[in-house]
Parts: sequence; structure tokens; C-alpha cells
Amino acid sequence: MLLIDFFKAVKKKSAVLFWSFLAITFFQLACTFLKIEVTPFILYGMYSEKIPEQTEFAIAEVEVNDSSLHSPELSDWQADILSTGYENYNNMLQNNRTDIVKTRVEKRYHFLTSSFLYPFLKTRIYNNEADLDNFSKWYHDRFSQFAKIDVRTIRIYSTPVKFDRSVFTFSKQPRKLIATF
Repeated sequence: MLLIDFFKAVKKKSAVLFWSFLAITFFQLACTFLKIEVTPFILYGMYSEKIPEQTEFAIAEVEVNDSSLHSPELSDWQADILSTGYENYNNMLQNNRTDIVKTRVEKRYHFLTSSFLYPFLKTRIYNNEADLDNFSKWYHDRFSQFAKIDVRTIRIYSTPVKFDRSVFTFSKQPRKLIATF
């Protein structure tokens, strides 16, 4: 009742504000119903499916100039940029050198890919093969800039880990070299 009274008061004070709010609300409901993700509202994709429980993980370990990198050497945002950058690079390699975001958009949002704006947008929002080929230099440059050292080599290893409710246990398998820059 309080909400209805509020909207009645808004309509009396400003009809334009009331109808604008109503139009935005119906637009958001329509987008939600059609499973179109529109920000800044709740994204359907965030809550659309259950995430399966996972017990096996791989932890990435980084060696710079043949010695382990310790996290205090980088701030959280710097470590995030480097790890996210590498994950995006690795995802593109595993996805036939195609940006995984492009694959998802083209699979899920046909209305967008058939739009007259899509050829213009796709050159600006996706990584391409040239970006992939330039990644090694970019990664070296960022590491040197963030860690304030001369970076000669970067090696990324994958260490298998098992998680059982509250305890991480390292697998008997040795770590595996997954990338060298």
C-alpha cells in the first residue's frame, strides 16, 4: 500500500517522472522476460543456472626470471590485471584463437549479431588474433612495470589441487608448465 501511495504522489507532483519510471520498469521487465541482460539492473545471466560443485582445481603459479613470484611484490589490482589477462589469453587459445566473449554473444544473442550495428561493434569490443600475437610483449611490459624489475622470462605452471569441504590437498601429480613468455 505504501508503494502505491508513493506512486500516486509522484504522479500528482510530476507526470513526466511517473510515466518515465513506469516506462523504464516495463522495459526492464520485458528485457528480463526475453532474457536480455540490461544493466544496471539485475542481470538474468548471473542467476540463471546453478553452478555445479567442483572438487578439483588448478592453481596457477608464476615464476619470473626463474624464481617464484610472491604476492606482496604486486598490489591486488596489479595481480588481478595480470591473472585476468593471462586467463583471457589462455581462453582464446583454447577457443581456436577466437575471443570467448564473441563466441558467447554469437551463440546467445542472435538479435544483436543480426543488427546493422554489429559489424561496427565487433571490431571494438572483442580481442582479435593480432591482440593474441601481441600478448607476450604486453605481458612482459606489464610485469616489468608492476614488479619494477627487468623481466627476462615468465613461466606459468598449473598445480592440481583437490578441495574437500574445507581442506585443500595438493595432488600427487607434479605441476605442469602451461605457458612461457
